[in-house]
Amino acid sequence: MSLTGPVHAMPLVELLDGIEVGAALPDVIVTGLTSDSRAVCAGDVFIALAGESVHGLRFAEIAHAAGAAVIMFEAPAPHGLAIPDAAAGGPHLRSKPDAIAARYL
Repeated sequence: MSLTGPVHAMPLVELLDGIEVGAALPDVIVTGLTSDSRAVCAGDVFIALAGESVHGLRFAEIAHAAGAAVIMFEAPAPHGLAIPDAAAGGPHLRSKPDAIAARYL
């Protein structure tokens, strides 16, 4: 899933209103959504999902370097993976990207 580029700007707290996250959300404006670290643009939310063999958090540094405003990750984080400062995790995130995308659009 990628909705990148400045479609429109939206406060992160508005985008994720009602979605359980394990930390306080940073006060940022987001301009896109993607679950592909290679597609991150400045201001995007990078959604790091747990895969069969690799968790998307393994690519958080790449997403952050590309300008991700925040990393949303599927909790719990795998043992041994550092959680970036600008990150918030929530359980069952895999079932929420479509709802988040619909709210963004």
